[in-house]
Amino acid sequence: MPPNVGPEGQTLGFQLTVTDSEGLHSSDTCLVNVLWINQPPAANAGTDQNVNQDVSVTLDGTGSADLDGGALAYSWLQTVGSPLTLDNSPAQPNPAFWLPQAD
Repeated sequence: MPPNVGPEGQTLGFQLTVTDSEGLHSSDTCLVNVLWINQPPAANAGTDQNVNQDVSVTLDGTGSADLDGGALAYSWLQTVGSPLTLDNSPAQPNPAFWLPQAD
């Protein structure tokens, strides 16, 4: 299994020694430079919801993941519809809002 390396990468060194039937031997070395590859995170905003008016709605981004195992930062942005205010921080995985009764 390859080593888990950070952004700085890692160099691995190996030495090979071969010996013939007469006991003579020779050695050589090689270096393997392991580069860090950072995969993009996978965003999952949850399933679409059908809700009634005058209810609290919770968004669900908890299905998102960093394939490299790092911490995630969340940022929700409303892109369609009448502007609403999220009850808690849009930097949380599951912010909520109140969907008021229409006039």
